[in-house]
Order: sequence, then structure tokens, then C-alpha cells
Amino acid sequence: MNYVDKNLFIESYKNINPEDYDVFINCTLTKPKFKGKINFRLPVEDNGNDIQNEIMLKLLTENNCVLFKILDKLIERNKKCCIFCNKGRQRSPTVYACYLIYKGLDKNTSLRHTYSIKKDAFLGNINFKDAIKQFDKYLKNKENKENKGSFYQPFVIT
Repeated sequence: MNYVDKNLFIESYKNINPEDYDVFINCTLTKPKFKGKINFRLPVEDNGNDIQNEIMLKLLTENNCVLFKILDKLIERNKKCCIFCNKGRQRSPTVYACYLIYKGLDKNTSLRHTYSIKKDAFLGNINFKDAIKQFDKYLKNKENKENKGSFYQPFVIT
């Protein structure tokens, strides 16, 4: 079990004991769902090409980052959540690093933290570097748009 945060874990498929978890975020195209568990799938190939980076980014930003909002709720409810891919080295660490960015860490800190808790994360190269970079940019742009005009106070006649 690779504990990374309160009730959040990163695993490789072969190291999963389904009884240890309530929720699975499956970052593979073909690995099966776990029966009787909450399952999400991010169907991304592990080659890190431009198309797969775009797919990863789209899945993570879909519906205003709904996956991470759901993940927060599940963790709050003390559900043990496992992010996994085939070897646990590229896709699942990418999702975790983006989750940390979503939670407010900057991109470099999120990558360092991911490395520190999973020593084989991004082994050899970061296949989804562009997706992480674009996710960070997406959140910054979203934050700027939401904050724009936040100092505006409506004129009220009393």
C-alpha cells in the first residue's frame, strides 16, 4: 500500500488488494472494475504522446474538475481511495500530482511531493508533463476569471 494522503493511495494494478479500498480511480484502458466498489476510469494510454496528454487533461478538467470534487467528498467520508495504473509509475502519479495542484500546491511542489511518497513515480521520464503543465495553467486561468471583479461592490441606494 502506497499511502500518500489521508485515505488516498497510489498503486500498481498487481499490488492492489481490493479489500483494502472502497474507491478505485483506474487510469488504464483495460484493467477490470472491482466488484462491489466505487469505480472511476480515466482511459489513457501510457505512451505520453500529445494525444494522450490531451486526453488526460480533458478527463481531469471535465465538468470543472468534478473527479477531484468527488474525491474530496469520498475522502471526507473516510473512504479509502486508490489511484492506480498498470505499474503505478506514470498515469496514477500524474493524477495525484494534478490533485495536489487542485488542492492548492504549485506544480513543482506537487511533483516533488509525489516523488517523495512514491519513489518510482515518473520513472525515467514524466510522460504526462504537458498534461500537468496545462492542468496547472487551466486552474490558474480559472482562478483569475473567478477573482476578476471580486473587488466589485454593487452600488446600493439606501
